[in-house]
Amino acid sequence: MKNKTSQNGFTLIELIIVMVILGILAAVAVPKYMDSITNAEASAEDAVISSIRAGLKQAANNALLTEGRSTWPVNPFDALAEKPAGYTTNNTLADVDGEWTFVNNMDGSGKITHQRADNSRFEWAYDRGTAESNNGLGGDTDVIGTLGSRDAGNSGPVYVDHDWCASYCYDLANYGSFENIPSGWWPIEYPVEECDCS
Repeated sequence: MKNKTSQNGFTLIELIIVMVILGILAAVAVPKYMDSITNAEASAEDAVISSIRAGLKQAANNALLTEGRSTWPVNPFDALAEKPAGYTTNNTLADVDGEWTFVNNMDGSGKITHQRADNSRFEWAYDRGTAESNNGLGGDTDVIGTLGSRDAGNSGPVYVDHDWCASYCYDLANYGSFENIPSGWWPIEYPVEECDCS
């Protein structure tokens, strides 16, 4: 009687080849995935801005009918029947992922701001226009408003107050620079560049 031993499992070479293939797939897939997220966020922004533009046209038509002048509202989001998810009325730049705000300059102009998931902030200039009488001479100097195109509004990093930022800033103060902090203390899951340690 023969004693048959079967070996179940993979050889080291097979495992290395699988790891290499997975590494190549990850190197190709991750940038594509990041591009698709960026494109999706830009498309979502375009949809919101398009609906604001349509709402502003409707608001101007309604104002013409009821008031005799085509005017846009002070806040462009007031032209929408339903505000976008993440809209806040705090009159400051968007500083939370997915947040939409309108910053009112108190002179009929302002800017719409939106912060994406990657902490980049985009802005659209807004001017509601004017609706003034022409010094009683029988004419109007109505100028319909303008809504600008997308502008990368954040010229620097967007600082976020994470609950762990105080710990990072303490370590940074004790070690002098990020490079001096012991390896592994702040892994990539913690976006330390978002902490304002000044």
